[in-house]
Formats: sequence, C-alpha cells, structure tokens
Amino acid sequence: MPSSVAEELKRHVEVFPPVEVELPWGKPGGQRRKFSLLLTTCFDNAVAVNTWNTYTWKPAPAEAVVVPPRAEGAKP
Repeated sequence: MPSSVAEELKRHVEVFPPVEVELPWGKPGGQRRKFSLLLTTCFDNAVAVNTWNTYTWKPAPAEAVVVPPRAEGAKP
C-alpha cells in the first residue's frame, strides 16, 4: 500500500476506531464470530455488499473522473 494511503487510513482509524461486530461465519445461521471492522453503518453494523457496491464503490471512479459518470436516471 502506498504510504499516502497508509497515512490516510491511520488518520481515519484515529477518528473512527474499528467497531467489533458479531457475524455468522461460513453460512447463514452459522457459528457467530466477532470481527473488528473499519467501515460500518451509522448503527455500527456491517455494511451490506450491495449497498457498498451501489452507493460507494461504483460511484467512486466517476467522482474521481476515471470513468464517465452514470447517465441521470440510469439504474445503479
């Protein structure tokens, strides 16, 4: 990881420390295990992959002008 990214991550962790959450492991309803997560919802839950992909990850390249932005009204 580039040192610039490591420094930014360090600052993030100082402001927003990891949150310990309990998640099922291996399969739905499986044995629950605790994990420290850097990114959580405002309710300190794990972020759902579909929510993350649609509203955070996919828009990021367009925001950084790496790819063209999605047309207004297009499906996420």
